[in-house]
Amino acid sequence: MSRFSVIPGNLDASAMEAISPAALAAYARRLGWRKMEPYGDTSDVYVHDAKPEILIPRTQRLADYARVVAALIEAFADETGHDVSSVHRMLAATDPDAVSSVLRPDVRLRGFVNRLKRSEEERTGTIGLRTIVDGRHRSVQVVLPQADYERAAEAHKARAMVEMRGDLEQFGQRWRLLNPRLTDVIRSDEADDPADAA
Repeated sequence: MSRFSVIPGNLDASAMEAISPAALAAYARRLGWRKMEPYGDTSDVYVHDAKPEILIPRTQRLADYARVVAALIEAFADETGHDVSSVHRMLAATDPDAVSSVLRPDVRLRGFVNRLKRSEEERTGTIGLRTIVDGRHRSVQVVLPQADYERAAEAHKARAMVEMRGDLEQFGQRWRLLNPRLTDVIRSDEADDPADAA
């Protein structure tokens, strides 16, 4: 594999983001890659006697971390003969940083958009939703289809509250809303404080 390819459409970005750099590095070493040198401030170059070099991130704070993980999983699948789903399961099962997730189905959240991220070529966008969960302020990551993302961006610009429904997942210290639906944009004159997850 030369550097990184595009994330395959059959891989879920949130599943990729759940794999830690430590798990990737440990798996690469088991397959015969060894760390050679740093690559910038965020990754390391790994070399193999019979395979192309790969880059393994040292941090999950890369804008394209999910794509990077997906490309590495493809490389590992090619090396082992396993399919990408099997490699992902093995990485997740042996991840030293893995924390079991807790899922709450069909939750309603109200809050304010505090982060927007979408690249030009993607039809989905990621937002941060500042809301209240279990009586505490939380920032919940939500990946939205294009139309809902644009509504969320407009709400952010107008400083309007949004209401969403979906399955709320806690993964360690991180929160995500899966299968999200943006159900309402609430004008400032109608908005109360963010409501606790219901």
